[in-house]
Amino acid sequence: MYKGLGIAAGLALLAFAVIGCSISMTSAAGLPAPADQAVVPIVPLSDRIVFASDRDRQYFFDIYIANPDGSIQRLTDNLADDKQPACSPDGKQIVFVSDRDGNNEIYRMNVNGSGVTRLTNDPAYDWEPNWSPDGKRIAFTSNRDGNWEIYTMNADGSNVARLTNDASFDWQPAWSPDGQHIAFTSDRAGWWEIFVANADGSDVTQLTHHWAGNRDPAWSPDGRRMAFVSLRDGAWEVYLVRADGTGTKRLTDSNAIDQSPSWSPDGKRIVYESNMEILAMLTDGTDAVNVTNDRAVDVQPAYCFSTQ
Repeated sequence: MYKGLGIAAGLALLAFAVIGCSISMTSAAGLPAPADQAVVPIVPLSDRIVFASDRDRQYFFDIYIANPDGSIQRLTDNLADDKQPACSPDGKQIVFVSDRDGNNEIYRMNVNGSGVTRLTNDPAYDWEPNWSPDGKRIAFTSNRDGNWEIYTMNADGSNVARLTNDASFDWQPAWSPDGQHIAFTSDRAGWWEIFVANADGSDVTQLTHHWAGNRDPAWSPDGRRMAFVSLRDGAWEVYLVRADGTGTKRLTDSNAIDQSPSWSPDGKRIVYESNMEILAMLTDGTDAVNVTNDRAVDVQPAYCFSTQ
C-alpha cells in the first residue's frame, strides 16, 4: 500500500534535489525562521563549512564557504547554478554540481575557488558527489544507464564504475570513514529507506525501517553512527542511528524542514539545513546555532577540514 506513496514522495524529493534545495523558488523571507533554534549572528567555527546559496543572485546558486573566523567567502561566480558542494578529506578541494556547460555535471575546484575542472561529461544527469575517505574516488548519482543508480569514479573523473543495478531510485551515496562501505537512499523497499553496501556495490543491507521515509545518510567520523533525515514523526527532522541500525534517536524538533546533515571532522557537531538557513548543533541535538543568518536561501552544507 505504500509503494505508490513512496514513488510520489520520491519524485518530489528528486525535484527538490535537482533545483538545488528543498524550496529553491520561494523567498526565504516568506517562510518562518527555523523553530526551536537559537538565531544568532555568524558564529566562530572550528572548521569551515561549504554550502550553496542564492545570496548574490536570487534563485541562482553559487558555492560559498563559511570560515572559522565567521567570514563567508563566495567561491563560484557565473551564470550557472552551482550546488551540492563536498570537501575532499584533506580540505584542499571541493567537488560540486553545475550546469555551466549546459548539463548538470560534476566539477572539482580548489578550496579557494580556483582551478575549476569538469569531471563528468555525459548527457545524463550527474549529481550528489561524495569523496572516499582517502580522496582517491568520488561516489555520485546518475541516470546515465536509464535509471538512477550509484556510481564511483577516480578523483580526476576517470574509471567510472556502476555500483547499484536495481529498478528503484538509488541516490545520495555516502562513503563510510573506513572506505569499506557506501550508504545510500533507495525506494527498493517500497518507500525511501537507507541501505548500506560494500564499496564495490555488493552485499546490500537495509539500515532503516520506517515507511514514512528516510534519507540523507551521513556517517559519523568514527563510523559508529549515522545521521539521517526522516518524516516518521510528521516533519522532516534529523535523527541518529547506530551503524548496525539500532538505537534511533531524534535530534531536531521543529516545524521547519531539517535536512542535509554533515558531521564536523571532530565528531562533536552536526551542521544541517533548516528552512533555508545553515545551522550547527551538538550531536545530542542541543546548542543549535544559526551559522549563516541571511535572508537568502542557504542550503546543502558540508563540513570542510581546516588545513590552516
